[in-house]
Amino acid sequence: MRRIVTVMAVCTVLLLCTSFDGGRAEVREDEGAAAFTPFSYGPHPRQRLLALSPERGTTPRPALVVLHGGYWTDDRSPHWNTWSARFAEAGYEVFDIDYRRNVDAPWPAQRDDVVAALRWVRGHSARFGVDPRRLYLLGSSAGGHLALNAATYEGARATGVRGVVGLSPVTDPLRAWRDGREGNARERRVRTNAELLAGCDPERDESARCARVWRDMSVATHLTPDDPAMLLLHSRWDFVPDVHSRTLARIGGSAVSVNTLQGSAHGGPLMDLPGVMDMIRSWLKAR
Repeated sequence: MRRIVTVMAVCTVLLLCTSFDGGRAEVREDEGAAAFTPFSYGPHPRQRLLALSPERGTTPRPALVVLHGGYWTDDRSPHWNTWSARFAEAGYEVFDIDYRRNVDAPWPAQRDDVVAALRWVRGHSARFGVDPRRLYLLGSSAGGHLALNAATYEGARATGVRGVVGLSPVTDPLRAWRDGREGNARERRVRTNAELLAGCDPERDESARCARVWRDMSVATHLTPDDPAMLLLHSRWDFVPDVHSRTLARIGGSAVSVNTLQGSAHGGPLMDLPGVMDMIRSWLKAR
């Protein structure tokens, strides 16, 4: 019995030593392993990020802030370990961001978290050997919505963001809410969680506050000529259709590039399609 207690104590110590408040964390998945360093950019348990440095390369180097998707409510998928590592191999300092979910706080807490994380990265640029003038965002699905909304809300000059890559971004949650009324299971789930994010039903709640929240969640509301360049990707049969991004392109003009790829991949898995990762890295390098 004494031996069991001792083992449990050791395990507890090991867990504490690899908490988000410091130390080195090994994040592993089936396709390989990468070493991430955890940090806090705010007091909430969800206001955490994982930093991944390239093994080689010169400094100062560009920084890529990554925002996972998951209907504004799911945890980060372990597949991001591999995708983030690919960018680190290309010479980027990667900051994989977590944020408050729609069950933790209503909008605009999620955007506030992205802006706070961007400021944290800029404020610690010297520590990581990052060029604060070469800061990029990459977001998937709901994370794409947050990346684009934060970059356009604050403006490129305020956050230092040079470019934004959106993978199946939900640029207009109200459109997604309407599409999900009679959509498939995934579209209905987007609808449910968009309403939870806003904190109100846009048809039943006729208050000015509700209408203001839904307008604020739309990326188009904040789009201006001084916003960073955007590369937005969808698949042909994506359950977040490319009309979300093409609407932005009509407003933003040449600064917004939209590519519709074959198949039905959504979000992060788009980067597993042939040539897509190279396309993204080339686009970022050109900025």
